[in-house]
Amino acid sequence: MSTTASLSVASRRYSFCDRGVMNMDNMLHLAFAWLGTATVLSIAVISAKAYDHREGAYASGKAPARSLTHFAYVYRYLQVSSIAIAIACFWSDWSALAKLPLPIGVRFAGLVGAGFAVAVFIWSKRTLGKHYSPCFDAYLPKAIVSAGPYQYVRHPIYTANIGLLLALGAATGSVWLFLNATILFVYYRHAAIQEEQELSTEHREYEAYIRGTGRFLPARLIGTTSNAESSR
Repeated sequence: MSTTASLSVASRRYSFCDRGVMNMDNMLHLAFAWLGTATVLSIAVISAKAYDHREGAYASGKAPARSLTHFAYVYRYLQVSSIAIAIACFWSDWSALAKLPLPIGVRFAGLVGAGFAVAVFIWSKRTLGKHYSPCFDAYLPKAIVSAGPYQYVRHPIYTANIGLLLALGAATGSVWLFLNATILFVYYRHAAIQEEQELSTEHREYEAYIRGTGRFLPARLIGTTSNAESSR
């Protein structure tokens, strides 16, 4: 076989291998897009059910507290925009989505993190039970809940929601989702401080509870002193 013929055969082999790698890569990204879309839509359904309080049952028999009433509109924007951006990112490389070139491993880890955040949210909301009320229509709980995730963190629902947006940011690479997470953190921090001030006045035991827990993360990770002082 001539040198030219040998080079031609080798070229075809390499070309076939390249196409195989490209096909596998495309299949991986297609599978990830479907998995990501299914995850986000599932989260949307869970969120819609969990926050369906049209009858306002959470207000029954409770005294009203200071509320961030305008946050209801901000939260709705964050919710709808985050779902739309996340799904768009799974299927498009449109420059307006501001996607960072994150490795596929990081993006898969983001989906796992999103699932974990949803699990923490469900756990927290079920533990809080009848004592729950949204920060945009807040009511004072009749008792301090310190079971489940609340034995470690004072506002695990807030932590879960912030973590969810950060995880979706990692899964999609979109800077917009990281920005949404930042906006949510700013509102939640303000709401948490406000809630802690009112609960400290309403329930004497809340001061001791503050000293033993973290606001958004377990006290052992970030220290109790800074959390207790910053809530005043």
